[in-house]
Amino acid sequence: MFQSRIENETLICTFTGRLDTITCTNWQPEYKEMLDDFEGDVVFDLTEVDYISSLFLRVCLETAKNLRVKSLRIQDPTTEVKKMFEIAGFNRIMEID
Repeated sequence: MFQSRIENETLICTFTGRLDTITCTNWQPEYKEMLDDFEGDVVFDLTEVDYISSLFLRVCLETAKNLRVKSLRIQDPTTEVKKMFEIAGFNRIMEID
């Protein structure tokens, strides 16, 4: 599941469940459209996410490299999800807490 809101020039995206290829494919078009019209910081709240796929990692990378996005922060990942970001080396290019 994917929900988003804007607070103080920050796009906050809240995800729940598994972020596998099928679920990412379902919300990705809506997210990309929102990102086209947005300039500022982006936060991905992963508090209730227990799995991320390579497609979700690609979405994170594309977001971090977007010139209109000031920063991308991964908020509250589980230990397992945080390990996936670290294995991929994403902890060097975005804030993960």
